[in-house]
Amino acid sequence: MNNEQSFSFFPMFRDFIPERFRLWIILFFPLVFQASNPLFMGLSAQQAGSLSLIREDIMMCGFTSIIGITCTFPIVFRLKFRFTTRQILLTVSLGLALLNLFTLHCRLMPLLVIASFLYGILKLWGTFECVSSALPKISPNHILPPFLAVVFTIVFCGVELSCISGIYINHLYNWQHVSYFVMASLLFLALLSAITMQDFRFKPPVPLLSVDWLGMLLWGILLGSISFVFIYGDYLNWFVSPYIRIASAISLFAFGLNFGRMMTIHHPYIEPQLFCYQNIWNVLIIFMISGLMLSSQSVLEHIFTGSILNFGEMRLANLNWITIAGLCIGSIFSYFALTKWGWNTKQMTFLSILFTTMYAISMFFLISPHTTLEQLYIPSLFNGIGHTMLFITLTAYMEGNVPFPHRFQILMVLGLIRTGIASPIGGAFFGHLFKIEMSKNSAWLASDISHISVSQLPFTTITNEVIRQSMLVSVRNLFGIAVLIGLLTLIIILASRFRNVSFRLLSFNKIHKILLQRIRS
Repeated sequence: MNNEQSFSFFPMFRDFIPERFRLWIILFFPLVFQASNPLFMGLSAQQAGSLSLIREDIMMCGFTSIIGITCTFPIVFRLKFRFTTRQILLTVSLGLALLNLFTLHCRLMPLLVIASFLYGILKLWGTFECVSSALPKISPNHILPPFLAVVFTIVFCGVELSCISGIYINHLYNWQHVSYFVMASLLFLALLSAITMQDFRFKPPVPLLSVDWLGMLLWGILLGSISFVFIYGDYLNWFVSPYIRIASAISLFAFGLNFGRMMTIHHPYIEPQLFCYQNIWNVLIIFMISGLMLSSQSVLEHIFTGSILNFGEMRLANLNWITIAGLCIGSIFSYFALTKWGWNTKQMTFLSILFTTMYAISMFFLISPHTTLEQLYIPSLFNGIGHTMLFITLTAYMEGNVPFPHRFQILMVLGLIRTGIASPIGGAFFGHLFKIEMSKNSAWLASDISHISVSQLPFTTITNEVIRQSMLVSVRNLFGIAVLIGLLTLIIILASRFRNVSFRLLSFNKIHKILLQRIRS
């Protein structure tokens, strides 16, 4: 057999696996990883009752899993070059299955939080190993936009499929069967990797030296304590509660330690030079504001569709399918716009925020007790398109804006801003404003019904109508705030300057050499 015939993009597979199937097999793994969760925030009501928890506990576990994902970015290449693909996928698949089994029976909240953090680490480790192994096939020239289009389509569609499968299985059985289905899928992945793959290395292993493990833990504690404050703040009455005060003190202490270590040790987990690159603060501000806007979907749309329109979970699952369509459209458009049509970062960022703002505008005008599910398809499509376009564009820009040693550190910082800070703050912000609006509007509407004869209408009917109208007015006002935030973001983008960057990735050989040089230094 000559060299041309023996060449393979995926040498980690055994010889009996046809080359044409290998890409689809390797991309199937991250789709299942992203669709799995230790606890499903979409089924928080059912899980909270069975596990003797509250809704905020389920949300805390969900955010802790995302924090685990965020904190693992700086070391993904170190892990990739230390272990083989087969070792990684076996470890991740079996580890996620065991953590699912653990969370299914655990009732202690601290242990659930730790398990969720480990779950996030394993999810990113396995996902990155698969998508990075597929990079030479997806983008032979190592160009970022086509690679990121595939990655974010898999990641975001996996999240949506997780919600859809959870709703369907819970409707037919119960939420425990969702975990059983996830564990069965993960065990199938472990069996698949054991049978179809072999231990293959294209370079000698890179030891896990000079890794700031303590820094990783401290950043996780910082993000976890911030999330705790904003998730439980309204439930515990904010700083009246000693738990909120303690969590705030821990976050300040962790931030001080991280900042001190950043300035003193040789290779901190996040290096201070990262914040000196051009446009870094512009992008962080845009990510922060977009995170606040996107959090309006999870809070306000949930109130509107669940409490006002009384749509069941099975009907709302249709919106997830529309969101998946929007995600795919946004990924395809981003690929052509960035690689074929020559659009620049400013144009793409403006368009992505415009789609997100159009979502809020559409919802503002659709707030009515007579809104049908089909009328919500267009806003969901806008939201999916804007979401994936924003992540592809800004991730590609920041990856091209900084040199390799800091490229995955910047991904952690973007995740820190977007999911570790903006999402819990945005959820708490809109949730608290909704309560204020409800109190104000309920008092105003109740004072305006003196002309209604209580003898003609039951008192409970009048009360329910006052509550419903108050919720409608409150949700519309808050979507109006989201619109204003979106318009402000568009103005910021127009006033910003984005320099041209190269979207080309380094080869694995160069990355391997850079990592060895950093270890020796």
